[in-house]
Amino acid sequence: MSLGVVIVHGARVTRFNVPRWVAWGALGLQTALVAAAVGLWGTPGLVRREIDALRQRADAEQRLADTFQARVAAVSDELAEWKTLHAKIWKAFGPDPDTAPTETTDEDGPRVRDLKRVVNRTSRLLSALPLGWPVRGPVHSEFGLRRSPWTGLPEHHRGIDIGSPPGTPVRSPVAGTVVAASSFGHLGKHVAVDHGNGVRSLYGHLEALDVKNGERVTRGQVLGLVGNTGRSTGPHLHYELLVDGKAVNPRAFLSER
Repeated sequence: MSLGVVIVHGARVTRFNVPRWVAWGALGLQTALVAAAVGLWGTPGLVRREIDALRQRADAEQRLADTFQARVAAVSDELAEWKTLHAKIWKAFGPDPDTAPTETTDEDGPRVRDLKRVVNRTSRLLSALPLGWPVRGPVHSEFGLRRSPWTGLPEHHRGIDIGSPPGTPVRSPVAGTVVAASSFGHLGKHVAVDHGNGVRSLYGHLEALDVKNGERVTRGQVLGLVGNTGRSTGPHLHYELLVDGKAVNPRAFLSER
């Protein structure tokens, strides 16, 4: 079978026959070329979309990696701070075998046992601090810089002056050992008590002394009576607190009234 092909060129007309398979092959080739051209036309857009998608995914993964690295750095800093704090705690308190638990449960790891020892040691320190008032009354002169009642010049007042009637019992805020019970000096009759851990309390201008040097006193025990002895302008208790030999403001230890 063949197909007739007519070619018109000006006034001339040429007719010839072409085998059918040649005609169909030419048509198929033309169709394939058109399809290929259409495919190539759409390919750049598709490629661009794929590249954009890959770039967005890479950016997201990079952001995730950056976030993870920042978190790792933050955790590392926190661990370093905890290690520093732990070192400071043990430098200040140190292991105390006397307060270490004799028995521990299976769930008590080393850190838990360390924390228990610190808590026990801290409780002992707090229980040894003079946190109560030795007498009740208004504070007539605070700790720190003041005008001297004798010279009118500025001076440093090492304690607080608590007003109270003569003969009022002065009680030890916490247990300790009497390291001074004297009637000499500008404080007149006075008592000093060592509470341990570098903390001492001092009570001046007393009317009478009820304890002696070296005596062990308990919390609430009467040390003496409010008076007006020594260099004093009237009946009151001069109350001092010393930490490692340095006078500190008793207000930092005293509870609210």
